Amino acid sequence: MLVGLGLGVLFGWALPAHTDWLAFLTTGFLSLLKLLAYPLILLSVLHGVRAIGPAAQLRRFGCWALLCSETLSLASLACGAGAAWLLGTGTRLQGMLGPTAATGFSLRLPAFTLHPFLITLLLAIVAGLVLRARPLPRWDPLLERSRASLLRALRGLVLLAPLPAFASAAGLTAAYGHRIWLGLADVLAGLYLASGAYIVLVLGALCLACGTSLARVIGQLKEELMLVVSTSASVSAMTGVAAWLEGQGCRPRAVRLLVPLNFSFGLNGSVIYLGFCLVVLVQASGLTLSAGDYLGLLALAALTSKGACGVAGSAYVVLGLTLSAIPGIPPDGFMLLFGIERLMKCRLLTNLLGVAVGCLAVCSWSGQRVVAGTAGAREDAGLASSPVATASLRIR
Repeated sequence: MLVGLGLGVLFGWALPAHTDWLAFLTTGFLSLLKLLAYPLILLSVLHGVRAIGPAAQLRRFGCWALLCSETLSLASLACGAGAAWLLGTGTRLQGMLGPTAATGFSLRLPAFTLHPFLITLLLAIVAGLVLRARPLPRWDPLLERSRASLLRALRGLVLLAPLPAFASAAGLTAAYGHRIWLGLADVLAGLYLASGAYIVLVLGALCLACGTSLARVIGQLKEELMLVVSTSASVSAMTGVAAWLEGQGCRPRAVRLLVPLNFSFGLNGSVIYLGFCLVVLVQASGLTLSAGDYLGLLALAALTSKGACGVAGSAYVVLGLTLSAIPGIPPDGFMLLFGIERLMKCRLLTNLLGVAVGCLAVCSWSGQRVVAGTAGAREDAGLASSPVATASLRIR
């Protein structure tokens, strides 16, 4: 991807008069991405809803877990959007992302409630709840094979992403020179700042409330943090996070519910990325939004963020689908953000820490965490022979 961007910069600088015909690469890639996105989001959300644990566990404290997960998601969305608005990152890109399709913008509820992505999301949640209540074992292999096939197709499409990244980089370099890349450096710096502020202020406060510190949590999860950076997939550390939670005294039954739930619908780093990039692109496009429009945009993002459900690469898919509901956003802006996707490692680190600390907080406040030496700990001693609990002993 970075090679494609680099070659695009060189092409745009050397042959600025020959970049117009490359635009079809960007529009064609976005069309293919949308074609794959809807069925992939449908099957992934369906899988996530079915994987969040037995109905008996949901009746005990699942509502509390969902409330905490949604609260952290809203906090992370506000942090990302607020950082972009305060820093004014997108204003430094105004006039550099190509022509806009509109000069004004107004959010209308009927238009968004009928948006195909929201309809797909609603259908996936309803179907997941129905299949939890009335399982159809014969359909499970078919659903998993379909989801795996779509993921392979998405990975194959991403292999072609350097081509549209090359086209966007060439066109924008030819038009605006090095200024566009200084603006993208601002985007990266702002996103890292927003993620760091969320980790220190929100997750740090939660760690203190749970009787630990953020530095200690990071030290205990350093292997998992390095794993998600190397694999570029937050879900690759799911087993390690579950082991760490049991090592902190969380009951295994609670861990089996919370970890899949948060890796499916509680990835705070992806939500920060979504809120930050939405505001940046709206500012860069020169669209005029009132306070009510911004609130409506965040409400839309809060709904669409549920599509970023633990699938590697789903965050930028959800960003692209959300942008399709907003008139006036030029496609080059999305492709440039997609081009620097690999540099946004802060999103993965925030995802992992958010899941770990969020689950720890829920267990601590709902009576699902026991301290070594107490009666509750002795009662759970028989569960320590499980593979996940055994792995937790090494972490402790």
